[in-house]
Amino acid sequence: QYEPVYVTDSGNNRIVQMADIIGDSWQSLGQAGAGVKQFSQPWGLAADAAGRIYVSDRGNCRIVRVDNMTGANWTSFGSCGAGTGQFSSPEAIAVNGLGTIYVADTGNNRIVQMSDITGAGFAALGGLGSGTGQFSSPSGLALDPAGKIYVADAGNLRIVRVDDISGTNWTTMSATTGHFYTPSAVLVDSASRIYVSDSQYSFVVRSDDMTGANPAYLGLSAGELFLNPTGMYVDPDGAVY
Repeated sequence: QYEPVYVTDSGNNRIVQMADIIGDSWQSLGQAGAGVKQFSQPWGLAADAAGRIYVSDRGNCRIVRVDNMTGANWTSFGSCGAGTGQFSSPEAIAVNGLGTIYVADTGNNRIVQMSDITGAGFAALGGLGSGTGQFSSPSGLALDPAGKIYVADAGNLRIVRVDDISGTNWTTMSATTGHFYTPSAVLVDSASRIYVSDSQYSFVVRSDDMTGANPAYLGLSAGELFLNPTGMYVDPDGAVY
């Protein structure tokens, strides 16, 4: 539940696994490139129920899956573009209990759903804009216990929630009601509380729901200092990484 800890070490073009938060049993996978066991600005990371690791390989416009930190059964999907089976600077990634993959396709201003790493069932929601069914540089993405999709719509300074990839029940939380400025990541805990990292003002805020009720902050007190936080993780009990 808490461990191991995974990090996308974007500047070093690798991913890292640690046994715990103090760095025991450090293992890394990757180097700069576009081939097998290579990344270009890896960004988002998720693990499925079988422990397989999924990475959004941002600079290579693809999604990668490996069985473990040896890179076993390296499988990648995607190419650069805006069509089916293509991505542009993909960032956040999430995987549900059925193995369905969700990607914030940031450069294409959309989110993508795939049934598996083959790209089967590729479906997209979005397009550039600030209205319903539109995004501007969506950077964060998460799923709640009911399977609803949450998106940090960074360019529009809002969080968006939809029931499914068709955009059903499109709901937004603005910067004003959500108590943030520039949302870079969003996560939801087992109680459906919403966490947003603010990359511009360098804090994390938690609210009870999409109304922004009962905000609580991390990073505004002495000794709690961040600088442009992007990715984060919240475990089922609410521990924040």
